[in-house]
Amino acid sequence: AVSKVIADLEGDLSSAIKFCELDLGKVNSFMSKYNITSLPTILLMKDGKEVARRNGMTTKADFKQLLQKIV
Repeated sequence: AVSKVIADLEGDLSSAIKFCELDLGKVNSFMSKYNITSLPTILLMKDGKEVARRNGMTTKADFKQLLQKIV
């Protein structure tokens, strides 16, 4: 699951990246604002702006590579 991938990477990258997980069933305005139409969706934000997006499941290696591009 995506939660497990994030938890695994959080320890390695927590000094450079803030990780957040939302229950989007309770935050419909967030889904609308960022045009989230499928779950899971991973948004990477920098200075309040979306810099990358990954829709669907992802592997730890793919997610880590994506994160390293923005750190």
